[in-house]
Amino acid sequence: MTKLLLILTMCLSTALAGPATAATDKDVRETIDEATTTLAAAGALGFAWINTENLINQAEKALADNRVDAAATLARQALTQAQNSIVQSEYADAHWQEMKPD
Repeated sequence: MTKLLLILTMCLSTALAGPATAATDKDVRETIDEATTTLAAAGALGFAWINTENLINQAEKALADNRVDAAATLARQALTQAQNSIVQSEYADAHWQEMKPD
């Protein structure tokens, strides 16, 4: 049950990382940079999610195309996924005994 709740929480938080207020280029750049750094940290833990890098690349392209709102949404989604991958790593570290076969 705990595993299901964790997965549902991560999925919901990723889905809710949608648009907020109008973002500036600087805000989006900072979010992209934070997502990239967080993804690297998740990768070092062995828990980087596959789609996160794709979202970062899409955010970079949208920003380059001056689609700031779209870039902001993608960057927030990437950051949320990167953060959730670290949460997944922490959960796995705390509960690895439960994952061992009997």
